[in-house]
Amino acid sequence: MKNLDYLTNYKTYIGKPIEIFPKIRSDGRKILSFAGFMQERINLEKSLANKDKFWHNKSYVTGDAIAYTPNLEAKILLDYEPNLKSRFIDGAEIISREQYETFDGIELTRDEVNSYGSVIPLRKEEVLKSPIFIDLSREHGLLRKFVNVVKPVYDEYGEQNTLHVQIESMLTKQDILDGKYFIRPLLIINRGNSCIVFGLNTYDLNSRMVGIPKDTHLQK
Repeated sequence: MKNLDYLTNYKTYIGKPIEIFPKIRSDGRKILSFAGFMQERINLEKSLANKDKFWHNKSYVTGDAIAYTPNLEAKILLDYEPNLKSRFIDGAEIISREQYETFDGIELTRDEVNSYGSVIPLRKEEVLKSPIFIDLSREHGLLRKFVNVVKPVYDEYGEQNTLHVQIESMLTKQDILDGKYFIRPLLIINRGNSCIVFGLNTYDLNSRMVGIPKDTHLQK
C-alpha cells in the first residue's frame, strides 16, 4: 500500500471521461479523488518548487460524483466510476430510482442542493461544517489542513476562505433531465487561492483526470 505523498507515479489523462475510463483501468490505475487533490495541494504548498506541479489554475474530473433525483435531492458518491453501458443524456449517466436508493453517500435535501446553486464563497467555519466538504475530505483533519492552505481573502464581509460549491440546482437544471435520476462527475477547480467543488460537469466533455496506482491511499 502506497501513501499519497508528493505523487511520483501519477499520470495525467485528457479526453472525454467515458472514453478515458477504460484506458485508466487498463493501466492499473484509478482516478484521483477530491480528497487526493486536497492532500496533494497541502503537500505541494510545502515546496515552492513543486507548487505549480499540476493543480494550479486548472480543473480536473475527480474520482467522486454526485447523484440527483428528479426533485433535485442528491447524494455524494465517493470513488465512483460510471457504468459505461448505461444510457447517457447530456453527458449525465441515467440511473433508476432503485439504483439511486442503493447508494450509501450522504444525502442532501432539495433546499441544501439549491443553496449551492451559485458560486458563493464559504467562510472557514462554514466549510468545516459543510456536509459536502466533510464527506469529500474523508476525514476532518484533512479538511482542517486544507482550509488553512487555501488562503483567506478580505472582502466586505471580512475574512473568508475562497472555497465554493456549485452543483445542479433549480438555477441550473436543464429541462432535458426532468423526471430522471442521473449522475454527474465532481470537478475540482483550483484558481489561485480558491477551490471550487463543481457538480455541473459531464462525462462526455473533454477534461483532465489524474490516474494513480490502485494501491495508493491517503497518508495517515
